[in-house]
Amino acid sequence: MSFDFDPNAFLSQETTAASERRAPVPAQDYVATIKEIKADRWQSKDKLDPETGELKSGPLFIFTLELDLPEDVREKCKIKQLTLTDRLMLDVAPGGGALDFSPGKNNRLRIYREATNLNAAGAPFSPGMLVGKLIKVRVTHEVYQETVQERPGAISKVA
Repeated sequence: MSFDFDPNAFLSQETTAASERRAPVPAQDYVATIKEIKADRWQSKDKLDPETGELKSGPLFIFTLELDLPEDVREKCKIKQLTLTDRLMLDVAPGGGALDFSPGKNNRLRIYREATNLNAAGAPFSPGMLVGKLIKVRVTHEVYQETVQERPGAISKVA
């Protein structure tokens, strides 16, 4: 379906219908596809780096996860699909030029690698290899300003 986009038409469009909040999807496991991974930076609002005196910051990956919702959930929640975002704050190797893959570092990334069978010693890996892979995501609920919001929780292999 194609249409000519006239932003002024949208600005002047009227309705008498109230906007409604949809029900949150149930907190349970869903199959999801890793649709995209973006690299970015995080920065603390108030914590200072003891060495530099500047606000703490570092790299992060932003995972876009598209959930495959069962028909009953789509009908109940009045939603065709759900996309969640997972933000992974990353540990950097000494010297700051690469991700730290030593034991105990970048655990959330390790979990994604294990869920997609990309965590084998000696096998090449780059984070971009995760895009397009299927995983199981446990949707959790977080209350923010009295509103329930869906968040990605546990990540595991698809059975």
